[in-house]
Amino acid sequence: MTYSSTTSIKSTFLAKHHLLQKKMNPALKMLAEVTDSTRSFLVLWDEDFQQIYSVENDQHTEITLDINSFKSKIARLQQEVIYVPDFKLHTLFNKIDIFNDFEEGRQLLIYPLVDDDQQIKGMLGIMLPDHHKNDFDQLFQKMESLGEYINSIFHSYLDELINHSLYQLNFDNLPSSFFESEINQDSEILDVKFSKHLMRKHPAFEFEESKSKRLSKLLSMPLSDFYENIRQVGGDHNMEYVYGCTNKTMEKRYYLIKLYIKRIEDGRFKFFGVLEDFNLQKAYSTLLDQIIFDISHIMRRPVVTMKGLTNLIDIEKFDRNDLQEISSKIKTVSEEMEDYIRSMFRIYEAKQDSIYHLG
Repeated sequence: MTYSSTTSIKSTFLAKHHLLQKKMNPALKMLAEVTDSTRSFLVLWDEDFQQIYSVENDQHTEITLDINSFKSKIARLQQEVIYVPDFKLHTLFNKIDIFNDFEEGRQLLIYPLVDDDQQIKGMLGIMLPDHHKNDFDQLFQKMESLGEYINSIFHSYLDELINHSLYQLNFDNLPSSFFESEINQDSEILDVKFSKHLMRKHPAFEFEESKSKRLSKLLSMPLSDFYENIRQVGGDHNMEYVYGCTNKTMEKRYYLIKLYIKRIEDGRFKFFGVLEDFNLQKAYSTLLDQIIFDISHIMRRPVVTMKGLTNLIDIEKFDRNDLQEISSKIKTVSEEMEDYIRSMFRIYEAKQDSIYHLG
């Protein structure tokens, strides 16, 4: 069983943009109105969320930015209001498309948004007309105060993602083998859901057993061992490994399991898993191992024999009859090798058809 661990994963099943629009659009409108700006905008790179509000049209619009060019630079800034007197002359903002069609004013105020670890995850901003009414000291205070408020909304959104309260997955309708569960420090399962596709696919569901026993079979280890493995890593992480198990007809099947593990309070962990059939890869690997063995051992024997026979040949020491005898042996070995190659081809062709269910 082989494990691998990485950090950070984004769920594709959560309606993130819909939720963020519901939370952030009113805040963006309020930000523009309170600061007397012409446009307000928000960019969250991990969520791939990019939204702009236009006061003139009273309209929110999703935009598409290539944020890679300035994301790393923004990430190094302090969380304080940043003033950009002319974005067209600023190396960080002069290539951003949303500003190119804006001629009324070129001033920006930027407020970086951070997560609980004080890592910058996005930027909030307003675009100011040339003749702005407010005093800049007051404007900075408003921007900072509203930036803190919108950042609190962002934290609330992140908490909802962790608790999965924003969007309940309907596991019955998921088109593949998924499961979700939560485990505490006593290795007790607090909640578990399995997709129907998973229940049809894995031998753990062939017998009437408790959810804990099924989950243990699905993970291919006791729940206490599983908890200890994820506890040692500690934080949020991914895990994946391959294992084999037998079904009720004693047929051995292989599975690849991928897990996203999220640490929550009181030593509990929530995890989301995907199960993939690994039989094709396993059969292919086994067949490849057999081919390598046959080439390195069985086919090597006639080759070594022919090599030994040719080494015996010395025209000055052998008469015609001796050479004919050696030639006959080489021919016999060559024919034997040719027959074996044909036989190997038929055997591996049949195995390949079996692996891919052809014919």
